[in-house]
Amino acid sequence: MSADCRMRSCRIRMKCITLAGLLSLPLMSSTAAGVDYSISIRPQLNEYRTDSLFYVPKTVVSKPDTSSRTLFDLSLSQGDITFLGSVSNEMAAEGKPTTRGIVKELYYSSALSQWDLTIGRRVTSWGVGYGFRPLDVIQQQNLQSTDVESLGGVNQLIAERYWELSAAGIYLINPGESLDTRGSKQLALIGRYFSSLEEGDWQALLRYSDEHGLQGGIGGINIVSDALELHSSLLYSPRYSKSIHSLAGQSRTLLATVDPWRERGYKGGLRIMVGANWTWSERDNLIVEYWHDDFALSRDEWQALFTLAGDQRGLHSIPALESAIHNNLAWSSQALQANSLMQKNLLLRWQHEGAEWQPAAALLITPDDGGRVTTLSLERKWQGLSMDAGLRLFDGPTDSAYGQVTRKRELFITLYSEF
Repeated sequence: MSADCRMRSCRIRMKCITLAGLLSLPLMSSTAAGVDYSISIRPQLNEYRTDSLFYVPKTVVSKPDTSSRTLFDLSLSQGDITFLGSVSNEMAAEGKPTTRGIVKELYYSSALSQWDLTIGRRVTSWGVGYGFRPLDVIQQQNLQSTDVESLGGVNQLIAERYWELSAAGIYLINPGESLDTRGSKQLALIGRYFSSLEEGDWQALLRYSDEHGLQGGIGGINIVSDALELHSSLLYSPRYSKSIHSLAGQSRTLLATVDPWRERGYKGGLRIMVGANWTWSERDNLIVEYWHDDFALSRDEWQALFTLAGDQRGLHSIPALESAIHNNLAWSSQALQANSLMQKNLLLRWQHEGAEWQPAAALLITPDDGGRVTTLSLERKWQGLSMDAGLRLFDGPTDSAYGQVTRKRELFITLYSEF
């Protein structure tokens, strides 16, 4: 649970769902004297859309029909030092098993006068929202993935001060990086203020980096009644960049010999999310969220990419170009890996908390092109064991981003337990 939630107990159960449930991770743990450990097993079955403009043979881009991941997390806390490490083993039907270990958190914390000081790699996740969080400027978590695991931290120098229901902090992110570093490793300085009031919570931040300049963000939640909560957040960037395909709508050349994606700078970028959380019968919950993300590709940029991919496929009649065509389609398909495929998004999610089973259904719609992502899931908890099973479907018109996603369906099961 985030530090914001730890500052006080949630006044009503719905608020606890909003602030804590949306930030929690599906891993149970066993605790003994500062030691937490957990294990999760996640098999997945995939079906692919062979008529997608971006589809290429498995020999070019791996497309496992079945895969499985086993994840072991170990957390240690000794005095002022905290450690979180993970070992994962991944297996796919068409490949060899791979095992990797990673240090997700390792930091030292101490108090100096009225300030809490932290140095090291730590998870710092901000904002509320189920589908999108504009103020999550440090972790930048992909909330659209069904494969959720414990977050990996970011290297930071932190000074935080807490009052009864408020907190302020200064955060130096990736202090060892140079000013011109881009992406998730960029050097940044952040100032943030958080306050918890009777009718809700709010937070504001300023973030400076060489890439974005001085960004400003604000957000919060408002408790309207025991049944209804409203939440929203906004982040403004005086400048920002995104990857643009250098051949799509910009060149008569159809095939590239090197990766064609190039970073392009823009001015005045906005990320905004508004949502509502409605609870009735004490067991049913509906979340509705809409967000706009200037950092994502626009409909026109997607249409240019579709046109290019169609023209490239038209060259299949020339056998000598087959390898180059497949490589270019694989490059173009990288656009499908973005957290938000389209700039405008609408999410509806219903969940029922039964005595034993917790069914849920979610629908993500991209209004600009009619794309859809439908997710059905079912969760069950026993003593010492939990299961979450689900089905996700990607569809939409042929000229929509989700209608061209190469993965058509995915069936997943996550088992997690303490031991």
